[in-house]
Amino acid sequence: MRLSRITSGGRLIPEIDGLRFAAITSVVAFHVYEYLHARVNFSAPGILNTALLNGQRGVPLFFVISGFILGRPFASHYIHNTPAPKLKEYFLRRFTRLEPPYLVALFAVFFGLAAFTSSRGVSHLLASVLYSHNLIYGSPNPFYGLAWSLEIEIQFYCLLPLLAFVYCLPRIPRRSLLAVIMLAGAFHLFPMPTRLSLSFFSWIQYFAAGTLLADLYIDGWNHKPHWRFDLASLVLWPTVFLISDGLAWVALPAIAVVLYASAFRSIFFQRVFTLPAIVIIGGMCYTIYLVHYPVVCVAGRLSPNPIMITALSLAGISAASLIFFVLIERPCMDKNWPSQLFNRNQRRVLHGVGSVGRVSSSGEADICAGLDVGNERKEVHGRE
Repeated sequence: MRLSRITSGGRLIPEIDGLRFAAITSVVAFHVYEYLHARVNFSAPGILNTALLNGQRGVPLFFVISGFILGRPFASHYIHNTPAPKLKEYFLRRFTRLEPPYLVALFAVFFGLAAFTSSRGVSHLLASVLYSHNLIYGSPNPFYGLAWSLEIEIQFYCLLPLLAFVYCLPRIPRRSLLAVIMLAGAFHLFPMPTRLSLSFFSWIQYFAAGTLLADLYIDGWNHKPHWRFDLASLVLWPTVFLISDGLAWVALPAIAVVLYASAFRSIFFQRVFTLPAIVIIGGMCYTIYLVHYPVVCVAGRLSPNPIMITALSLAGISAASLIFFVLIERPCMDKNWPSQLFNRNQRRVLHGVGSVGRVSSSGEADICAGLDVGNERKEVHGRE
């Protein structure tokens, strides 16, 4: 069974999947703990409670990764004059790669709830299908709240070809501009309309951090490892989940830039982030994100015990993610899957037409013989 991710360019960056592992682990830990806290009033002691409640910061860490991954081809084009990304292929790739797994998970949760509860949410379903629930309702989808961040990701995908013109600027001005945008989270320290807080513009600072990383990676990145980056990682990873919300809004994008650069240039942490198991799990992060919370909710209905809920959640998430990834997401990672599917169906149609042609040319006797055989089988079946 192949579990490694399939990349568009055919080149896997294991450090990025290692960072995805860190982000998805924190999100899963947050949702399991949040569920335990709400359902059975379970609370962890002291500093662990703070870290778990701040596990939701894994979502903006994903935004930084998106800025880095999607920004690299544009940075390479504008900075080093490589071929420009073809926008048709860019948007088609986003659609064929992300849409099928998302729709499968969304509809599975919707029909699962419809089968076991009396809740109805067709309007919420349609809004989420169109990635517009945040805009229309000013709140996350009530039966699939995870979709709020995917809607923001989609907005970034659509705007990136325009935002990427920042790479046309000389090195110092463009990096200075991105650094200034990274401070935009300070606006969250003031009252903000709900719809705005659930839009790309409220999280632009994290995508700016990712595009700055792409700039650094493409233009003069130094891969020589140094222990100072291990020290930075040792200090800053706990900081991500322990600092206050107000400070996080301002400082987290810059912290993420240092941590993500350290994932490439450290000695110990680079080895940890590139361990095969961590890379594989990180490569499955989209699947895990899509399926994990519904699994937690099911586990919570099977037992009131916090330890059992946690154990069932982790076991269920592992099993469901493995199945979903192998059957749904990984096939969609192959950028040629739509054409391959079309060609396969076309061959089946042509094969069927050819079979009909051969039956027709064989004469009425063969057809009648087939009918007679069918009638004989019916008679035998009737006698049985």
